[in-house]
Amino acid sequence: MNKRQTLEEPFGISPERMFEILTTPSVIRSWWGASTAVVDARPGGSWVTAWGEGENDTEYVNSFQILEFEPPHRMLLGGGKYTSGTNWPIITNITTELIVESQQSGCVLRIIQESKPADPLLDDYFDACVAGWQNSFEGIRNYVHNNPTE
Repeated sequence: MNKRQTLEEPFGISPERMFEILTTPSVIRSWWGASTAVVDARPGGSWVTAWGEGENDTEYVNSFQILEFEPPHRMLLGGGKYTSGTNWPIITNITTELIVESQQSGCVLRIIQESKPADPLLDDYFDACVAGWQNSFEGIRNYVHNNPTE
């Protein structure tokens, strides 16, 4: 059995701007609070973020492969690897699809996460992603507010 969750949030910006927000390392650092972000924006590329005091003191790393890349409307991430502490890394079977749909007043960012098959060992992590994406939506909103013309 698969496990799936969908979250979405409207934004008053163009799909092109939203896609830039999702794929530009300096912007990702701003809205997500990561200390480092690296994006090789292409199919087969990587989407990586890290937190810590510096490159020699990394506390937590998210690393994904970009499975599909269709700017400015869709990016599919998979092959997630999470590294933190001594009980990690974990490699997941979770995919994260980021869909940017145009609307009259801007766009909607839809996040679809799916675990195929569902992995009980990842249930807490999977459930925590809901709060994580809600915080990310707020971070993106704050970034847009503070950077209205970028």
